[in-house]
Amino acid sequence: DSAEIDWSGTQRQCLGPTKAPIIENSRPLLGIKMVLDPESPLNAGMMRPFDFLAPRGSLVLALPPSSCSDHVETGGRGTGMASVAIGKADPNIAIGMDCSSVCAPFFSGLDTRPGRGNAPWIGVFVSGGGWGGTSTCDGSSFSVLPLGGNMRSSVFEHIEQEMPLRIWEWCALADSAGPGKYRGGMGNAITVEVLVDNANVTTVADRGKFPPTGVVGGAPATTSHLFFVKKDERGGVPGRSGMAPARDIVPFAGLYDKDGRPDPTGTMEKSISKSLKVGNYGVKKGDVLRLMVVGGGGWGDPLERDIEKVEYDVRNEYVSVEAAKEYYGVIINRETLKADKA
Repeated sequence: DSAEIDWSGTQRQCLGPTKAPIIENSRPLLGIKMVLDPESPLNAGMMRPFDFLAPRGSLVLALPPSSCSDHVETGGRGTGMASVAIGKADPNIAIGMDCSSVCAPFFSGLDTRPGRGNAPWIGVFVSGGGWGGTSTCDGSSFSVLPLGGNMRSSVFEHIEQEMPLRIWEWCALADSAGPGKYRGGMGNAITVEVLVDNANVTTVADRGKFPPTGVVGGAPATTSHLFFVKKDERGGVPGRSGMAPARDIVPFAGLYDKDGRPDPTGTMEKSISKSLKVGNYGVKKGDVLRLMVVGGGGWGDPLERDIEKVEYDVRNEYVSVEAAKEYYGVIINRETLKADKA
């Protein structure tokens, strides 16, 4: 009736801020609780059966003086790791891996618009990603990592009024969820234009190389991507449902194929940054950035998914016609959006 979380072997603390103070080495408790006892309140009695071993000076127990401003990313990965590990004991309680990241772009600078007096500003978008599928239902979409609680972005209209930013899009991202009998939650794409010069962007995001995994035969989700989008001749932003033609994007971070298209099996050769954790990168007026956030891992064999659910996902542009055939074995008629059962 007890458990020991042993972080022995964790690498030494890094130079950057993606390391954690003492609180984060207990985050696996949340992953275990999500699987075994999601209903009861989290209190001191709930934590009593758990012991935590963490090496001093490691990624999960940093020593001062050091920045830990990105500590939530480390703790979030610990939560997801524990939920998947404990789920291996029983497929019925297993949960696909979640996004395990805040998935947030930060924009900042001085507001040079008339009447703003060069006031400093910062805009944060907590876009969230997908959670994993379970034995009874698809994963939750547009959700921050489990330790984030009910954290969410401000109302976009308020952001556009108070800050020199324009939000072009925030949408579900087609084919981002890990396929399964119960698929993972959807990832999403957020597209933001900067309206002043001398601004900066910082991203607290992850899964640029390694996607959330599926469980019990479920497939992994896609990976995250960050790229610039070129405006068209009318000043608009091309694309639909988070996607854009390769000719209209400039890879910033993530995996891309040889033609510059986002591709989970690609490389980072074309990326400006080799990590989704970008710090104070300079952007100017008119620059448009799009962050594509991962979904959650799937639960169970995708070929066992109900055809009606596949049809529903295709109608709502959660799953493409091509992915329905490739992952679920369902051929969709493009005119009726119904399964071809012949």
